[in-house]
Amino acid sequence: MSHTRKGIQREHPRYSPSDRVHESSSGACSVDHRKLFVDDIWPGAIALSDFFCEHRNFVEGKTVLELGAGGALPSLVCAAIGASNVVITDFPAPMVIENIEELIRVNGFDLPNTSSGDRKVSVVNHIWGDYDSLVSIKHTNGNNEYDVLILAELLWKDTYEYHEELLKSVTTTLSKDGIAYVSFCHRPCPLHTEENDMEFFEAARARFNMVYTKVYESLAIDHCSGGYDRGASRSSQLKVCIYALKHESTSATTALSFQLSLLNIKTSLTNDNYVFIPARIMRQMCIDDHTRDVNQEVTELMKYWNECAPQVDEKGNIVYPFKKSLVSYYKLKCTVDKDGNDVGGQESMDIFERISGDETSIEYIDPTTDNDPNVSYHRVHKAWPIINTESNNILYKLKQFLLCKILPCCLNALSGESKYDYSAMQTAYRVTHDPGPEGVHQDSALLTAVILIKRINCDENSAVSRIWSLDQKYGKSSEEDRRSNRLLFETVMLEQFDTILLLDRNVKHEVTKLEKKIVDKSVLRDVLTFEIRKCA
Repeated sequence: MSHTRKGIQREHPRYSPSDRVHESSSGACSVDHRKLFVDDIWPGAIALSDFFCEHRNFVEGKTVLELGAGGALPSLVCAAIGASNVVITDFPAPMVIENIEELIRVNGFDLPNTSSGDRKVSVVNHIWGDYDSLVSIKHTNGNNEYDVLILAELLWKDTYEYHEELLKSVTTTLSKDGIAYVSFCHRPCPLHTEENDMEFFEAARARFNMVYTKVYESLAIDHCSGGYDRGASRSSQLKVCIYALKHESTSATTALSFQLSLLNIKTSLTNDNYVFIPARIMRQMCIDDHTRDVNQEVTELMKYWNECAPQVDEKGNIVYPFKKSLVSYYKLKCTVDKDGNDVGGQESMDIFERISGDETSIEYIDPTTDNDPNVSYHRVHKAWPIINTESNNILYKLKQFLLCKILPCCLNALSGESKYDYSAMQTAYRVTHDPGPEGVHQDSALLTAVILIKRINCDENSAVSRIWSLDQKYGKSSEEDRRSNRLLFETVMLEQFDTILLLDRNVKHEVTKLEKKIVDKSVLRDVLTFEIRKCA
């Protein structure tokens, strides 16, 4: 976690209890019958500030506008980590605006930019939806819309009636390719429900032609002293969320969509240890490309499963008669540019090297696979054919996605380790009945990806993928097991490129056997898996 936020002075130097503006009975500030609640730094503001510290590229070099800023912590953090222009707005109550000005001063942001002579951080009075102040806000940014909007904890029971005005401010000031980041807490109060919070986003979609997606969710401790929800417990754990809101009509670039989808995936992996990625999202992120004949590439990829062969143990005995395979191991090359900067994962087909044999590959078995460490120590698989495989663009993109985009977020807690210390076991499996006797198991991988390639004549209730907690026993699961809270997730992967990612050391997993949809026809299920482990 970056410590940038912790360097921001966020006290209210001129805002003592004695000089709050019309302090209401709830302890909140009230001007023109609007409760402003600027007394505290709310959990959603802290979450957004940490979010920007973790994802600096979302704000570096960009113009930022905060609506209903209060203590303005996210704005000050954006200024500290490199936003080019930050404009902070709030209701035109003198003590509120003066307090923001003082926060700008004590944090050293009142000095002009050396390049332009303009202040990097400014304050503008603004009532949501007010045309005149919206003109002033855009004027402070050279009469342009903003790249990033901040709405930190603006959704609660006393603002529900102002959704329309707030959205007018958002749509007027957000650039066509910009993103508004909206943070809020679902609070336990009869007049403040999760449904009420989500009405804001539904209004944005239905009446303002905007789209939204969740990019962060966590638990936060609410220590705020103000009367946010009278009767709600203080110092309680609350669910804090961040949503990204943008214009639907925008040309929302592929890079932007990729960035948000990637953030969703990382968040789910961090919080839940697994994530299901629907085929539509997976294709957008890794497969589809209008510059190539993707359908032809997919057709060529599917042909490899016809070359799958039985795997054998160290004695030459065939293992799993209903499950054939191809296996090869790949490692990311440590590539640097002339200045010594890491360029691994760039658009070069030469960033991966095969580190296993040309004809066969050896897999060392985790004991949980057989539930008996004496059964088999390793298996020999047919290797992926070298011709065409190494240059297959889909396989390349998938390895790049896993090793260069997903793996680094899994390594954050492992000090001193890098993506170059890990390899990917790339496997094609063709299953024609039972995938194996192991049932619930682990494969001792840091990260495992299971990607559906093809299903033929499979009953839609068969080949069920399940994720289990660590306290589920190994082996075939029972109906009683499936009714327990040990079962974390289950789904049937139906669409080509439906994908499950899981942190294999933190959960267990299982796939059930195939059942025929039409009895007198053959059945098969082709999957592509990647198991990422530390190199020996």
